[in-house]
Amino acid sequence: FQYGRIWGRQGLDDGADAAGLYANWQFNQPATGMLEASYVNNNGVLYGMPKFKRDGQRKCVVFNGKDQYAEAPPSVADFAELTIDLLIKRSGRKGGRLFDFGTGDDECVYLELADKAGELSLSARHKGDTFRVAASQAIPLDTWSRVRVELDGSNAAIYVDDKELAYGEFAFRPRD
Repeated sequence: FQYGRIWGRQGLDDGADAAGLYANWQFNQPATGMLEASYVNNNGVLYGMPKFKRDGQRKCVVFNGKDQYAEAPPSVADFAELTIDLLIKRSGRKGGRLFDFGTGDDECVYLELADKAGELSLSARHKGDTFRVAASQAIPLDTWSRVRVELDGSNAAIYVDDKELAYGEFAFRPRD
């Protein structure tokens, strides 16, 4: 892809890695209740009226950690392989889920930031099985960090600022 556009046959229907961008949210269009996609039509909904903010050169949305969240369309996780790339700034000692895809507590995949310690763990539950990969290094406070999660249906990895912090067996496909 180039400039946010996918070129050529991508094979998205067969679960192959197409190396293409499917969704992108830049938080540069502060609509009160809409999570506006910067690419394609992957708009979602913002709940609880989170604040749009500028932090230096970055535009972002700030959630209160209690009752504010964004809901993306289900199609963004409907792949056999998936890479999710987030830029986050941990501003307090509260933890919580950075993303959560699924249909309930028994069918889901989520990335969680631990309270106080700031460590990341990726978990999935599917048909009674639980999968987990955890990083032992904390996300620093008051610093922008790039968090990337890669799932390929057999393994999963967590990267922070391009450094692999966790890797392990993870027999879960996001589309499941």
